[in-house]
Amino acid sequence: MSGDFVTDLAVSPDGSLVYVTGRSGRDNPANPVNQTFAYDSASGDVIWSDRYAPGSQHPPSLTVSPVGDRVFLTGESGYIPNDVLTLAYDARTGEILWRTRYDGPIHGYDYGVDVTSGPRGRRIYVLGASPSYYDPECGDGEGCWFNDLVTIAYRAEDGEELWARRFGKKRRYETPDVIVANRYSVVGADRAWPTSVVAYDARDGTQRWVAHPEASTKALALGPDGRRLFFAGDEEATGKWLTAAFSTASGRMLWSKDFWGPLESWGRVLGLAPSPDSSRLYVVGYVDSRVAATVAYDAASGTQLWASLYEGESPYYGASAAAVDVSQDGSTVFVGGGVLVGSAQSAYLTLAYSADTGDQRWLAIHDVGGDARQVLCCVAAGLGGVFVSGTAYVPVPGEQYPDPNYLTVAYDT
Repeated sequence: MSGDFVTDLAVSPDGSLVYVTGRSGRDNPANPVNQTFAYDSASGDVIWSDRYAPGSQHPPSLTVSPVGDRVFLTGESGYIPNDVLTLAYDARTGEILWRTRYDGPIHGYDYGVDVTSGPRGRRIYVLGASPSYYDPECGDGEGCWFNDLVTIAYRAEDGEELWARRFGKKRRYETPDVIVANRYSVVGADRAWPTSVVAYDARDGTQRWVAHPEASTKALALGPDGRRLFFAGDEEATGKWLTAAFSTASGRMLWSKDFWGPLESWGRVLGLAPSPDSSRLYVVGYVDSRVAATVAYDAASGTQLWASLYEGESPYYGASAAAVDVSQDGSTVFVGGGVLVGSAQSAYLTLAYSADTGDQRWLAIHDVGGDARQVLCCVAAGLGGVFVSGTAYVPVPGEQYPDPNYLTVAYDT
């Protein structure tokens, strides 16, 4: 399908710029490119944009340096042989400062999935997939690649590779998901079943520990104090949520909590975020197949503090929460997702909750109208407001498929 698809969103530390990235196949559907925009947070004007890596099939991810001077993006290089591609942009101008590629040992189909910056901004860390071997007899004789998780540390200044570590379970569909880092630890996870969460020493890449939560990874976060790693996922068979905390130093599980909706029916976890003071954890997704849910936990004990549900508006009930972020003062939890506004049409949903009580402070629904279907992927709270981004699928008269477009919306907090 042609068109543009948003896959990640970030806000500069001073709140002045909003960065959105994704894939665009508008010019050539057979060879989509990574497409990144920087917007003025107050006006929405495009400050710069870049299109790179034709032939990309996996969605790119981005992060902003702690001081806001650079934007880092990872994805794939495009074409064969495909490599993990990582770029550094000047955050104000969009100039590419450096680019680097990681090519695995058998020169197969390598690609990056997530990127994060160390807290001091001196290093960045990339998580990707890299084949370890090829089985020509697999897949009814069609052949299969078997991937490792690859974690790579780069110097932020010039992109020099500092270390790369591979973790393999010899599975055909090894799918990396998310990477997080602080001064001492780098932790990555896949979304296979059972999940693997792998921690490395941030300085030299020495493997510190491996954990296997009984759920498929959907979100991972380090508490701002660095002491705890938070995991959220769901059981493959039932859709029951699982949220857990691990010691960042040892990998020991500190607590684990289940959550189901009132009907104890199908659900999915889609995001989590810790509070700025590391005292609370907020997890979002949907329960009972069609109800957006936000759950708050005490970060130290795992005690559930509150749960807020939103099932949509009459007569088209149905909603989901896809992403969450917390205001810098910790007082408000912002949740982004989708809500049905017609029999087959959906709109952006943004909810603001009191972090203390879970009471709803405000609700916003953004609908482009017509028969469009809008799918929100990301939410980010910054000094300039709260921003949501995703893809609007707009029907085209006479065409079989709708036209996907980037759609980013800003709200006053």
